[in-house]
Amino acid sequence: CCPQHKFRVKGVKGCVNTSAPVGSEFSLRYLVFDGAIPANNASVVRVVTIASPCARGEHFCESDAACSSVECDVRDALSSQFSLKTDRSEPKITFNASFPEYQGGFLTLSYGV
Repeated sequence: CCPQHKFRVKGVKGCVNTSAPVGSEFSLRYLVFDGAIPANNASVVRVVTIASPCARGEHFCESDAACSSVECDVRDALSSQFSLKTDRSEPKITFNASFPEYQGGFLTLSYGV
């Protein structure tokens, strides 16, 4: 990617823009020289493709680096209009005597179903 780039020190950092759009490709040429006289060398080109971190059908949202099953702008618009309930404590339920199933006895409710 550049002269004097020490792969063992930097890896591909500096040669690949990890912020590039998904599908972007970067060609990396690797050169190897030995200490023989005359010097022997070899080279090879490898292509690095930026892949999506999300499963097929999901969208990568840069705002929070998360994957979403709906497009990010739609998700963000919905989340700004509706706050998600994070209180997981059991609700307090009070019945009055006129509730038909109550009839003065006990009424069993399953929580979280």
